[in-house]
Amino acid sequence: MWLSRKRVGVLKEVSLQTRFEQGVATRKRLIDAAIALLISKSFQQTTIDEIAEKARFSKGAFYFHFSNKQAILEALVKYLGELGLLWPPFPEVSSEVGLTLAQLESVVFKIWVEAKEKPEIRELLQSYLGPMTAASLAREMGKLVQHQILAIPA
Repeated sequence: MWLSRKRVGVLKEVSLQTRFEQGVATRKRLIDAAIALLISKSFQQTTIDEIAEKARFSKGAFYFHFSNKQAILEALVKYLGELGLLWPPFPEVSSEVGLTLAQLESVVFKIWVEAKEKPEIRELLQSYLGPMTAASLAREMGKLVQHQILAIPA
């Protein structure tokens, strides 16, 4: 079948758009898998193999989108930061995230634990704080610690 140059250009454009959308979806599934694993274990205990397996992708797909575990943690922080879900009090949990409040608290708590040892994560978290004062953040994080470590209900 004969295709004009214009038609080939349109097909290439559609193909590139489709590949871009697939890449975004793959990246999101990998981030979602990392979030799901953080509900039950620490970031340090979570392996790249587990993230890839949970997302139903190969380890190669993981490395195509993220250079290492630190990179997916940064992407996870950015994702939750854009949704305003990096510190309590949490807005009503979005259906896009698909987590209960207790699960979200667990994930956020583990991210903040990682921030203690990783200045890049700490800086990234601070970039999303906005006008929140240190005192109000400490108060809210204290409540989160009570929920996560001491199992004191809200």
